[in-house]
Amino acid sequence: MDTGRNGYSATFAAAYTVRAKPGAPVSAPCTWEEVERGKVSPDSFTLRNMPARIAKVGDLWKDLHKRGRSLKQPMEKLGKLSGRKA
Repeated sequence: MDTGRNGYSATFAAAYTVRAKPGAPVSAPCTWEEVERGKVSPDSFTLRNMPARIAKVGDLWKDLHKRGRSLKQPMEKLGKLSGRKA
């Protein structure tokens, strides 16, 4: 979970991107179960251990395009809450 991306001018790292930081951490999808159990942290996945993770759990986003969701309703709700049109 990359909570540091909420600040002004914060950049986005796509899934499986190696970050320019010590240890070569990789931006990797994880399951809600891993998050809820505290099994993952920003440095959990690295260039060295990512191949083993993919071999073990597969590509968690392989079917992402099949699970797409429209943002129309959330944007309308946000617009109503903020008093602006979405």
